Amino acid sequence: MKLLQVLVIGIFVFNPVNVLGMSCPGSLLPESESNANSFTTYVLDTNVLLERPSAFLDYGKGQTVAITEQTLRELDSKKTDSRLGWAAREFFRLFKASTGEGSLSQRTRLENGSTLELLTIGSLHPDSPPALHQLDLSPTSNPDNRILAAMLQYRQKNPQEKILFVTHDSAFGVLARLNDFTVGNPTGPGLKIHLPKDEEISYTGFKKHILPDEALQELFSSTDERAWSYRVEDPSAFYDNQFVMVRESDALSGSGPIILRYKSSDQSLHGLKVLQNSTIKNIRPKNLEQRMALELLMDSSVTAVTLFGKPGSGKTLITMAAALQQLDKNLYEKIYYAKPYQHTGGDDELGFLKGDFDEKTGPWHESFVDNLEPIFGSSQIAALRARLGNKSNEILRNFGMEPLKLGYSRGRSISNALIIIDEAQNLTHIQLKTLLTRVGEGSKIVLMGDLGQIDLKQVKNPDSSPFFKIVNTEAFKNSSLSGHTLLIEGLRSPTTDLFDKVFREIESP
Repeated sequence: MKLLQVLVIGIFVFNPVNVLGMSCPGSLLPESESNANSFTTYVLDTNVLLERPSAFLDYGKGQTVAITEQTLRELDSKKTDSRLGWAAREFFRLFKASTGEGSLSQRTRLENGSTLELLTIGSLHPDSPPALHQLDLSPTSNPDNRILAAMLQYRQKNPQEKILFVTHDSAFGVLARLNDFTVGNPTGPGLKIHLPKDEEISYTGFKKHILPDEALQELFSSTDERAWSYRVEDPSAFYDNQFVMVRESDALSGSGPIILRYKSSDQSLHGLKVLQNSTIKNIRPKNLEQRMALELLMDSSVTAVTLFGKPGSGKTLITMAAALQQLDKNLYEKIYYAKPYQHTGGDDELGFLKGDFDEKTGPWHESFVDNLEPIFGSSQIAALRARLGNKSNEILRNFGMEPLKLGYSRGRSISNALIIIDEAQNLTHIQLKTLLTRVGEGSKIVLMGDLGQIDLKQVKNPDSSPFFKIVNTEAFKNSSLSGHTLLIEGLRSPTTDLFDKVFREIESP
């Protein structure tokens, strides 16, 4: 099982990511050296040492700086790199000068009074943290798995330590944070580290809130998961439609985690209506992330759904499956779909293309047609392509879907429709405001996007994206009409995952 599956299976490791493809950045506070000084152990990520090889010497008396074996391996692999080789070689020069020739199996006292510790992955035991039993630690797995595993084992062995994970990788930082690690971003020499507050991290639509055994027994009084209900003691601890892990997975029994959904209407946590084996237009959820997303997509009382997701995480596929099934049930009269008409890395260039609206937008809407194939079968879609001349919008109209003209939506009121907006990270503030205030009676809108693929030139950082800002407003998070979730497990292909890792490495400091 991959790291991103553990996100919702163990000590939960999921709140993409600015890199993973489905980036989930946060606005960072002004640096606070006094806060950074309050920790006892600082685990340094590889990118921190590549940016500044001497970073492990920044700490003082009473503080432990920890480096994982995986980080050392990654640094070693960079020694001959034309761009990063100097930094890797300089780190090992300083490391050797600081630690000497002695054994590194024990903590090493450095001249500045701090302690250096190397974190390795030991044997797994029944009492090891649940996430460790789910992590894929094979040689071909995500390298971050091994860093996270070493951190989890270190924390279990040293529960008294106050640990800060220092990284530039927003994606990995989010995963670590959801495993209950505090994460900081270095801003300069010494203990100049940003420590963002919880409310300044991107909202994930998920939290961990473990219930006591007696509460779980009450919950399990019904064998039907969909009927589960538990009234919470402190409603202020939850947002409406937020997913809550109330029990972690148990590696010994093989039972998975228990995920419920909070509703303010009765101040209770409820079992999910979409089960792991539910089939929606021939599509079954492949993981808990997709299951949570489908829970929101299939609930007509939730009229505004937002999805952050990395490439290949299934955002468009499950959204279209849910929309088409609800269209079959006459819950909506029509499905509208749209995406910003923008070339990768460029401006809106729709006006430069020849032809009418259908001809101009066809290339952008081909991705919607691609997602019809797993729903209806490739042969049926191939036949439509042949009959209709491969015209994307005409093919989609055969299924009750109509393209929405984003530039002409001002003044409209779109009623009794399900509206799908893909690539929402590339919509401007004005476009989003115009679109979202057009949603009429009986309609639902789904906005999805990947904050790691922003082409708006005026947006310098993902957390300044208008789409990101909307999801993180208190008005959105607190409404019973809205829901949000994050999909960060890539399911498209191993090749897609490979190049996702490649570009994470290229784009990191």
